[in-house]
Amino acid sequence: MDIVITISCHGSVNMWRMDPTTNCLVKENLLRSQDAGSAPFHCATKTGCNTLFLLDSSGCIRSWSFTNGITAKRGFSDLKYILGTTLMDDDTLAIMSRFPKKGTQICVYSIKESDEFQLIYRGIYDQIITQVIADAFEGLHLIVGLDCMMLVSFSQETRYKLGNGDLTGRQFKMSTCLRKKTGYSSIILAEKNGVLNYVEFGSFGKVGPLSLHLRELGSLTNRPIALLALNATKFFIATRNADAVIVHAAPNEQFKEIGTFENLAAVRDTIVAGVGRDTHLVLASGENDQGTVEAYKKTFRFMASKTIRCPSIRRIFPLRSVQDPRCHSVVAVSSDVETQFLDTADMKFLRIDPLSNRPSVVISNLTWPGCLIQVLSDTILVGNINDNLQLEIVQSEPSRHGTIKHAEVHVKSNTLIYSCGENLITQRWRFLQGTRIPVFSLNENRTLPSEITSLGFLERHDGYVEPVLGLVGCLNSDRLLAIDLNSLETTMSFTLPFHSPTSMIAAQNFFLVSSSDGKIAKIFGYDISKHYSGTVKTIDTGIEQKLFRLNAPGFVAITGSKVPYCVTMRGLGLDYQKLEEPNVIAGSSFVSQTTGLAVIVSNGDVLKVGKLERASERITLGETPISLTFQTQSQTVAVVTKNTNGRYTLHLYDSQSYNLLKKVTFEDGETVLSITSGSFANDGQEYFSYSFTRKKLIGVTILKFNRPTNETVEMWSGYFTETPQKTQFANGYLYVKLSQKIYTIGILNGELIVQKWQTTTGTSTDFAMMGSTPVVIGPSSQIEFLTDSENHVKASTSCTAVASISEDFLTVFDQDKYLQSFSIDMSALDIAQQNVCSRGRYYVGVEIKTLKKDRRLFHSQCLENEQSFYVTYTGAIGTVLQLSSRWSPIFESLEQIAREKALASRMNPTMELTQARRSESTSDFLDGDVVLQMCRTPESIHELLSQIGPLERANSRIHHLLFSMSAKSRVL
Repeated sequence: MDIVITISCHGSVNMWRMDPTTNCLVKENLLRSQDAGSAPFHCATKTGCNTLFLLDSSGCIRSWSFTNGITAKRGFSDLKYILGTTLMDDDTLAIMSRFPKKGTQICVYSIKESDEFQLIYRGIYDQIITQVIADAFEGLHLIVGLDCMMLVSFSQETRYKLGNGDLTGRQFKMSTCLRKKTGYSSIILAEKNGVLNYVEFGSFGKVGPLSLHLRELGSLTNRPIALLALNATKFFIATRNADAVIVHAAPNEQFKEIGTFENLAAVRDTIVAGVGRDTHLVLASGENDQGTVEAYKKTFRFMASKTIRCPSIRRIFPLRSVQDPRCHSVVAVSSDVETQFLDTADMKFLRIDPLSNRPSVVISNLTWPGCLIQVLSDTILVGNINDNLQLEIVQSEPSRHGTIKHAEVHVKSNTLIYSCGENLITQRWRFLQGTRIPVFSLNENRTLPSEITSLGFLERHDGYVEPVLGLVGCLNSDRLLAIDLNSLETTMSFTLPFHSPTSMIAAQNFFLVSSSDGKIAKIFGYDISKHYSGTVKTIDTGIEQKLFRLNAPGFVAITGSKVPYCVTMRGLGLDYQKLEEPNVIAGSSFVSQTTGLAVIVSNGDVLKVGKLERASERITLGETPISLTFQTQSQTVAVVTKNTNGRYTLHLYDSQSYNLLKKVTFEDGETVLSITSGSFANDGQEYFSYSFTRKKLIGVTILKFNRPTNETVEMWSGYFTETPQKTQFANGYLYVKLSQKIYTIGILNGELIVQKWQTTTGTSTDFAMMGSTPVVIGPSSQIEFLTDSENHVKASTSCTAVASISEDFLTVFDQDKYLQSFSIDMSALDIAQQNVCSRGRYYVGVEIKTLKKDRRLFHSQCLENEQSFYVTYTGAIGTVLQLSSRWSPIFESLEQIAREKALASRMNPTMELTQARRSESTSDFLDGDVVLQMCRTPESIHELLSQIGPLERANSRIHHLLFSMSAKSRVL
């Protein structure tokens, strides 16, 4: 049975096969996205094997066997930071994961005659390993990665390095087409920089060390992300810019591109809908009955798989312990009247007798296997859990300072801090060898000026077991105290933008603090050794938020609130995204042996267990979408569709719920070309405008949509002698582009009038507005600025599409498949073309369908103005962002260093040529691969920081930027 397996970025797994009776593809869903784990996902299979493995970032391993029907299995590993996975044979799987400070950890699991995944090998490698190739040469496995290639035996713990040390700078990513011959084997190997190699390795019939022969076959322009052998000489290659090609490659000749992929996804149009933090990308794609509208909303939806009745829940405490897997399945919940311990194994949530059933302030495990701590309002209990999940108290310590209100436990160091009014107390335990009963090693207290309102820990950056400091927030104070946990003396303080912090959580490089009035502050870039308090960045949600940590990849926290938020990692910063759950009192996460990583929340009366998923909306239109637009005032998404009979329809959806508000069917024989929205000067109303052809009439119609009555009213119509190519609202006018003219249409005394028109040099194609100046692509594919002067200013660049970001920043797509940006001095544009200054080029490598200006999808202090979006024929969507002026000095320094600095490792010829041209150019464009080269190690970053100016060096943002790039470059 020939089948194809597809895995989406959300984790859904589908099997496709050809039905011989109907000669059609049949799809069978093997795993729904809501049942999948956490992204990113890694899959593995092998030629000749009938098993598929899927691994998620939380360590859940799923497998499907297709030998006799379909058999599914599931298991768990204790790995994190997964780099990749390889199927060694039908029953053995190798997993590569990052190992702190030591490179890569490779674990091999077996599932022979058992439903359990059993670990049979674990090895630590100094290098970053990207792929394991099973049985590559005489029973040895080939390992490739950054700066390395070696043959290994997992059973005998032998390793043979290849290349005689001359592989420095070679960052191997992936391989395919393993072929075994007498005395040697061969593969096709792709590097991170795009170089494709033919590699032979083995003994070559000689006695002595194994040797390596490597021959370059050519270079891709962009980084490969997928490499698949179609036959002995044809290969499918996908690159990170969404391009996909088929190449012919033979051992003794340069590879040749023999095929491309287009229209992999029939994307029709994209827009940005919503306002403020609710902005999201909307995508129209497909045709006929496959036509859809998808809204990629920033908010999250909680998908509950189980609910448990637990009244008045206030806190949820998952018990996590690497040393004791028994605690993985135990969750403690505390209400106003009692504490319950729940065993989550098999999602049954069986009750366990707690150390005490009284309400708890905090519950946590300690480092000793089976040891737990439960803090009540007046007592601290320490207990043990046995193999039958039964708890017994081994130590009880009464509070000597009054009622305990706040408490936190640092598990790695067995440290407890708690507060009683103004009193701060810290306790630490240690375990004597041969005993399971902890003893106190520290017990200190201190009285602060006002009542303590929140507690936390400031983690060390080096991973040492003891936290550096405790964090203490006090009533009516905007100072967050950092306190030494041994002496309880104040070491330093952080100034908050509010008083009386209510909750806090800390990560490795930052911590979050919330207030009762809805503010959440992120503190980052601090330096404890220099007493530098770093930078504070605040958002205001307008309603009280309480922070609860989520130990889930990509997630930082969930908030308890009437309007809860999810805090997620996004690049170098954080995203605060609404959770579509009406009321959250408490939240946390735990690992379930049934579903993997699970999120648990309480609304006060019910515990809900499930997963957090992007609250994306998918609307099946059943017709071909033609055009999209968004109206801000009415919060309406408009979609024009065409059915198989050629009839056009306007669909109006609410941008929050995506409920259908109105459907308008146009006259039979009327063709709708596009739709846009905007307002006219001195009118204040927002309108829809669509261009049409109707029998012998050609024109545009202005519609008014009224909420909440959901009525559409046709206001005006204007007619032209030829079909409009594009319409756009800007500056209080509607601009209509014909082949050689652009009309400016406004409203005067309630009537639609043509204010003026401008004629292009010849037939033009695309068009955009830069402020009040139209910009077109002229007859010779040149950029033409339609100024008020008779001689229009032209730029020599040949391009096919144009969009503006601001009044002085323009983006085009040129004929060499590059995105190119220009800064333009509009005030001096009439004087000389030199005022059109190139800001660099980015290679896309594939034709684009559209390039358009839209509203702001990404909101940040680092960004200015609206953003441009482009859609490629391969279905990728990209965006062009303009950084704020505060980043200019930083990037000027980086750009200057990039001109002069030697690259740390090899780049492919195309990138080297770009780098050489940059040294002679005035462009301030900075290639991302060059930056990653410059920031490959912490040592190179410190060297880089020593070369930039003192003003930029003091900016904590550049430290955060460069070290994040360093981590990314080591992983990628």
